[in-house]
Amino acid sequence: MAAVDTATIRVLIVDNHELLRTTLAIDLNQYAGLEVVGLAANGEEAIAQTEALLPDVILMDLQMPVMDGFTASKQIKRDYPKIYIIAYTSLDDPQIEVIAQSVPVDQVCYKDTKTEVLVQLIRQARDSQCSENQG
Repeated sequence: MAAVDTATIRVLIVDNHELLRTTLAIDLNQYAGLEVVGLAANGEEAIAQTEALLPDVILMDLQMPVMDGFTASKQIKRDYPKIYIIAYTSLDDPQIEVIAQSVPVDQVCYKDTKTEVLVQLIRQARDSQCSENQG
């Protein structure tokens, strides 16, 4: 069996705002060990990109047209339970973390979070995946 390269974390960004997707991809690709492998504008695209690219981590907007991030996350986690999903939201609802607990996401992150903090969350995702695989 071939060894898996755990040095690079493959990230899929899902957000209906093109400028945010593109800017975030540029930012994340500047960090060693991160590679943005795909961009999606809605939940349907996220599912298709997940099937095609098998990312390690998905940054998933929750509010999008066509298919929202809640619905897409449920389907992705059902089909690919080891992919780590970070709900990436601008919802300013104090109940968002309670809402997110009803959806199979691994983490909730607000869009006003500093890039360095988001990178730490992505790296923690890889670390938790590695721990699960060893245990």
